[in-house]
Amino acid sequence: MCGTSGWPDIFNRRVFFGYYFNGRSPVVLARHWKVTLDAAPLLVRVRQIVERITDNQYSIVTEADDTPPDYLLIHDRYDGSCWLWGFDTGKRFVESYNPVAFRSPTTDEIIEGEGDGGRKLLGP
Repeated sequence: MCGTSGWPDIFNRRVFFGYYFNGRSPVVLARHWKVTLDAAPLLVRVRQIVERITDNQYSIVTEADDTPPDYLLIHDRYDGSCWLWGFDTGKRFVESYNPVAFRSPTTDEIIEGEGDGGRKLLGP
């Protein structure tokens, strides 16, 4: 059976992907998938761009398979935006089924009944 996207229901197309480098090899995280890609020139440039625009303060590179990098580059495929997140937090985010952000309502919102519970779906 296919969902509205035309893809089988067993395959849920991901919105958010996480990228990092293991040595020279680019690695992609999405849901419970971890895929090592070929080191294409454009992907290698992503590594160089992150290093350049952050003045080498943030690294998405690890040299060992068993050691994660400090940061994960999160990509939103709907609008093309990217963020640098701490690796553990970013990994949990791209692995989640429906990523959400939670903001606790303020005291005034609770008293006045204006709070919506603070849940906000992330994405477009």
